[in-house]
Amino acid sequence: MDLVAWLQLTLVCFLGAVSPGPSLAVVMNNTLSRGRSYGVATSMGHAVGIWWWALLTAIGVAALVALNSPVMLVLQTLGACLLIYIGIRTVMARNDHSELVAEATVAGAWVKGAVEGFLISLFNPKIALFFIAIFSHLVGEDPTWMEIGLIGLITAGIDGLWYAVVALIITTSSVGSVIQSRQNVIAAVSGIILVIIAIYLLGSTIHSL
Repeated sequence: MDLVAWLQLTLVCFLGAVSPGPSLAVVMNNTLSRGRSYGVATSMGHAVGIWWWALLTAIGVAALVALNSPVMLVLQTLGACLLIYIGIRTVMARNDHSELVAEATVAGAWVKGAVEGFLISLFNPKIALFFIAIFSHLVGEDPTWMEIGLIGLITAGIDGLWYAVVALIITTSSVGSVIQSRQNVIAAVSGIILVIIAIYLLGSTIHSL
């Protein structure tokens, strides 16, 4: 890969990360309902999942997953169920925000946030399709292991940094004070939106059967 290809890869990965979707919804939801630390942990876990998909795509495994319809359907269903769980949890816990924020400072909560972020990424086969589409144009047919490693680091770094920035922005003092005053309403709305997204994804999965 030449310099132009690397720059194109970086730009495309950035545009993919900033585009709205279930991943952004989960990071924002976890940040709003459980605090900054939980949101950042979710971002880091999601980045690990992105790295995993990038690695699988570079070595050709993701293409096999994309061609296997049952596997795709299982991943989509698990992802939608996870979104429903997070959404309902947020709505049910909206009246206990202070305890959730305090909980997000402990190591266990960090692990839970990271696991949720990783699973949301892992159960989203559209990420594999995205990587397959861009890699076919930007990555050579036989990339070296160094190139594969750099591709993984770039994609994961961009993804994790972007979502961490989102978590930090919506918990800054100015934005955070507004959220704090309307935390119950915001938590309820964000949780419901997440459930709606999950139902839509489940509907799309069922329709494809």
